[in-house]
Amino acid sequence: MKNFTAVEADTLRAVVDRILPKTDTPGALDVGVPEYIDVMYGVYMTPEEKEQFKHGVVQTNGDSRVAHGNRFADLDGNQQDAVLKELAESNPSHLLQFRQLALTGYFTSETVMKNVLNYDFIPGMWKGLSLIHI
Repeated sequence: MKNFTAVEADTLRAVVDRILPKTDTPGALDVGVPEYIDVMYGVYMTPEEKEQFKHGVVQTNGDSRVAHGNRFADLDGNQQDAVLKELAESNPSHLLQFRQLALTGYFTSETVMKNVLNYDFIPGMWKGLSLIHI
């Protein structure tokens, strides 16, 4: 990732993996959600949105160090969930921003659209009603 430090990128990957983990469908990491967020951050966010988002990433990592003595990416799933729950209560706008970007990146990815949503990119021919000649 171009716009985040290595620790921030690890935190971001771990957060989106908790939001959309791999199950019988691909997870956020499988379809490139962290890379999508990196592009959105670097190209499309306003300076204020960038500051808020970066603060959310840093706060998530800081909260996990305080609560569990380790960075977010190194916690187990239950500990990560507890940190995210605390983040949702203490600063819901950060978690909301994570979720919005993760969901948008996920559901607009080609893999999910084709293989999960079965979206038809090129619909078949349109067949109108035939006219009856009298």
